[in-house]
Amino acid sequence: MWRVFPWREGESAIAKTTMAFADFAWELFGALFAGVPVVIPGTDEARDPAGLFAAIERYGATRLVITPTMLKAAESMGLLAAHCDGLHILTCSGEELPPALAASVLESLPRTRLLNLYGCSELMADATWYEILPGKRAEWAQGVPLGAPLDNVTLAVVDGNGLPAAEGVVGELAVSGACLADGYCNNDELTRQVFQPLPALGSRDTSWFLTGDVVRLESEGLLRFFGRKDRQIKVRGIRVEPEEIAAQLAEHDFDGFA
Repeated sequence: MWRVFPWREGESAIAKTTMAFADFAWELFGALFAGVPVVIPGTDEARDPAGLFAAIERYGATRLVITPTMLKAAESMGLLAAHCDGLHILTCSGEELPPALAASVLESLPRTRLLNLYGCSELMADATWYEILPGKRAEWAQGVPLGAPLDNVTLAVVDGNGLPAAEGVVGELAVSGACLADGYCNNDELTRQVFQPLPALGSRDTSWFLTGDVVRLESEGLLRFFGRKDRQIKVRGIRVEPEEIAAQLAEHDFDGFA
């Protein structure tokens, strides 16, 4: 991101995400490691869309990372046009970005570059990026692509046997590279299930994370998202596992409810 979207003199970022959410790392350290000042709003400001976007204008923040859920709320309240004229880059992350919302944001902020980042906690927040350009609407009008890998990240689309899927064939997204976590704390079984060597993709010593996301690699090199292999969902950017909820409910006397 530093290479493609270098920080310019006079820029500043805003970090409003809790440390419990993966976007926190890029929001804070992406700017600080480049010597760029970071605005940290108060808790009440960060939770309230009107307060947050007023702070963006007040402190002159030029880059913002936000979930599509909060972005939709801000757009519906007219906060983007009212407070974000000085934004250089607006990055969406944490959940799927609807094309209609992307189009509305571009209309409200014609001078702002709009990015879609994909990732998860196992990938240190982000692994792919895509810039949503008004002149390429045909490319994203039916679904905003996940895009291409970030630097030092390797992507592959594999079938159920861990073999590379042919171009244009739907499969599971596997990710390797500098972004990869070592595994899950105190959960060796789950670590073995999803952090695996995939010899068909190269070295047996390379670890890959099987994301559970169903994707397709298209001829232009863009990844497109087609849902999950499991029932996992996102709520305001937070990952929810229905099976875990069902397991907890099953421990109580709600016969048949889970």
